[in-house]
Amino acid sequence: KYRYVLSAFASPYDPAVAGRTENLRLAAAAVDGTELDPGDAFSFNQTVGRRTRQNGYQPGYVISGGRYVLQVGGGICQVSSNLFNNALCANFAITERYNHGLKVAYAPAGRDATVYWGSLDFRFQNSGDTAVLIRARLDVVTNRLTTAFLVQQPPQENSLSIRVTQQSATHYLLERFAGETLNYSAASRYAR
Repeated sequence: KYRYVLSAFASPYDPAVAGRTENLRLAAAAVDGTELDPGDAFSFNQTVGRRTRQNGYQPGYVISGGRYVLQVGGGICQVSSNLFNNALCANFAITERYNHGLKVAYAPAGRDATVYWGSLDFRFQNSGDTAVLIRARLDVVTNRLTTAFLVQQPPQENSLSIRVTQQSATHYLLERFAGETLNYSAASRYAR
């Protein structure tokens, strides 16, 4: 019944990095099929759960302290970053979001969303007036993680615009406008 795309986002991944790819697959599978009625809140950590070996997650690189280190579950921030971009483009309320310590290759600077179990979450609210179905999957033909928010009726046209401006070598400002009205902004600082 969810036939219409409200928002979609795709980002590349390297299938040769097997552990990270498996982590992406598991996190995408946990998110895929989530339905949100108007007013419902989404928490990435609550939806995906704890990233442990017992739950199938593999070691992958994460950004910690301004450098890359191996950690079980590394790579799943690509899924949260994709969803952040979906929520931005759907004009949903972003209630919790953190940027990485370093810029990432799979999302533009200022448009990434890092997560860490127990401390950093990505959360948003379906602040629209219709139910939404989240789809998430790895496309093994194009080697892209694709996510989409689907709705049951054709979405209304909107005058939404999103821009990121670089304030300094390490500081970016994300702004979302509905027409002329600023309705979301977020600052991101990266180590480099």
